[in-house]
Amino acid sequence: MYQQINPLVLNQNEKTAAPQEEGFFFNVQVYQIPHPQKIEKGGEDAYFISSDGRAIGVADGVGGWVTYGVDPALYSKQLMLESKRAYDEYHLSQPTSLLEFAYHNMKDIRGSTTACAATIRGNTLKISNLGDSGVMIIRGDKSIFRTKEQQHIFNFPVQLGTGHTTTPKDADSFTMEVEEGDMIIMATDGLFDNLFDHEIIGIIKEHNGKDNTNIARILCEKAFSHSESPTIETPFTRHAFDLGYIDSPYGGKVDDITIIVATVVSTLSTTTSL
Repeated sequence: MYQQINPLVLNQNEKTAAPQEEGFFFNVQVYQIPHPQKIEKGGEDAYFISSDGRAIGVADGVGGWVTYGVDPALYSKQLMLESKRAYDEYHLSQPTSLLEFAYHNMKDIRGSTTACAATIRGNTLKISNLGDSGVMIIRGDKSIFRTKEQQHIFNFPVQLGTGHTTTPKDADSFTMEVEEGDMIIMATDGLFDNLFDHEIIGIIKEHNGKDNTNIARILCEKAFSHSESPTIETPFTRHAFDLGYIDSPYGGKVDDITIIVATVVSTLSTTTSL
């Protein structure tokens, strides 16, 4: 019923190659499952991974644009392509700067999107998050950091694009120190709407360290399963129920799901293990 999609054709479902300069970088896994009704075009989410494995990002095109005859995927995918170009070609290193560059190079593309980006230099991780995508950081078997959604009202996220005054400078920005082995989970809301944080942590605890295990795929498939279930309580329906929008907290939210699992590793250990 679903398939893995890689809209940027970056071949990033395998480990990123070790960059030449020393320091930490991301060992990346990516997995996507589009909305069942959007499989043919690959969904409306997008992502990027820099060539040196030190910058990542996700974006979630706002589906409402289809009612205006606009493909919601165009804006999100172009924003991620431009963010990657900002890092790889123009050597911008701040996540907000990557999104700013991309935002100002969208040309005449109509639409809007949420956006999240992160970069690592040395042991310093920087994150910019605008809208309801997000980041969790897992150390061992505990979450040590979690972004919060930016929403105007329930299910109406803050977004960049046509008709919005929001800019990347309005993103929530964070700077923190990370350690080797820390796991950064960056994902669109298709993950966080369908799996509670403790469920995400439990899956990672069960599967982390096993050979040839794609944790991004396992999380994605579990979130997809919950999204189609009418009987499982999910974060989205629990929130909607608490606000009085629906009569039951059970059921998932069918959506595109994009997950990047980026484990912090050092070039020294990676080079040694080859």
